[in-house]
Amino acid sequence: ELAASLGDAHSHFARGRHAEAMTLLSEVIRQAPSVPDSYHTLGLIYEELLQPSRAIKLFLMAAQLQKRDAQQWRHVAALAGAHGERSLAIYCLGKVVTLQPTNVDALWERSLLLATEGRYKRAADGFAAVLEKRPSDVQAVRRLLRCQHALGQLDRAVAVLEDLLGPPGT
Repeated sequence: ELAASLGDAHSHFARGRHAEAMTLLSEVIRQAPSVPDSYHTLGLIYEELLQPSRAIKLFLMAAQLQKRDAQQWRHVAALAGAHGERSLAIYCLGKVVTLQPTNVDALWERSLLLATEGRYKRAADGFAAVLEKRPSDVQAVRRLLRCQHALGQLDRAVAVLEDLLGPPGT
């Protein structure tokens, strides 16, 4: 019965009948609060209705129920970042990095947000991790150096530059 209700809700949503879809989805959530698809679809409706804060909350619920879905976490991070919820975006990108350790783009975005928030130590760690994966990334070097400067770690900044340029006299 719940699967049929969810299917009907999807059908209403696809036809632009948001009120009917929302009613069905709310009932599915009431009866089966651990079904992530209902939260996700309801989030899509609120996103379409230009209510991003509600959409973000629903997408976050769906992501928490589907803990291993990096794409869901990535979607929440993008939406949160676009609407000024940087702390939530950082949290979600952290989940993406945990699930996909080779995802350098998520690591980069998270590090940028951390630096923007003034959390230079964690940002520097992130930029250093980016450099491990992409040693010739000049932008990562620049950002890492800025973080180290903000932290007063000038000796570390010099060491990064020496590693990049080679020892003096070469």
